[in-house]
Amino acid sequence: MLLKLRSAFVLAFVLFFCAGCSKGIEVEETARINFRVAAVTAEPMSFQFSLNGNIDRLLTPSISNLIVPVTVPYRDSITIPVKIEQLPLQRAVANINFKPEAGKKVTHLLTVFQAKAGNVPFLVLPDSVSLPGLGYTKLQFTYSDEAWPERIKVRLYTSASSAVSDSCMIHKYQFSNWATVVYKRLVDVYYDVTDVSTDEILVSRRFAPLTFNSMSEDYNIYQLAKSGETVSFTALY
Repeated sequence: MLLKLRSAFVLAFVLFFCAGCSKGIEVEETARINFRVAAVTAEPMSFQFSLNGNIDRLLTPSISNLIVPVTVPYRDSITIPVKIEQLPLQRAVANINFKPEAGKKVTHLLTVFQAKAGNVPFLVLPDSVSLPGLGYTKLQFTYSDEAWPERIKVRLYTSASSAVSDSCMIHKYQFSNWATVVYKRLVDVYYDVTDVSTDEILVSRRFAPLTFNSMSEDYNIYQLAKSGETVSFTALY
């Protein structure tokens, strides 16, 4: 008799649980999104980042980047509140709702950037440019290197072809136009740099550390700097 009562209780519990499921009672799934918050500035500065309520501080140049995991509801339409202030001024640098990129393989990068001393820092975001076609990605560059002239040209090549894939012109302290390159596994990117005014080759053709795994499939923004006989690429977005 006791065994029958226990069996009846278990059956009643299962039926109640299933009834709840049929009414749409669900436990909302969550997802963890990793951000790298960074500050690239020409002079020492302090910033406070707030991502979905998580607060972190950066002090350049000693602590210029941090990995911040953010847990959010698992939905395609999710946006994450991002607030950035410059300290101790409490000056607003950014106050946006950031939409994580669909299918992004790498950590989302948010960078506060100051091209030269005295400039107002800002959050680097892509402008309203169209998405690249399937199998391609877009690149944008800036530079502040005093060793380089006022205008340079960067030509991009890939191992998929011997011809120039695309090129962009850059004014010092400004951002270039967008360039498009092949975005596929096992396809390497190369570059060279010339002086726009004289056509002098400043850096001959070199391998670029822009790989399928490190780049995003839509937009990528870098700060360039001369490093011996080559160029360093600092990711800003």
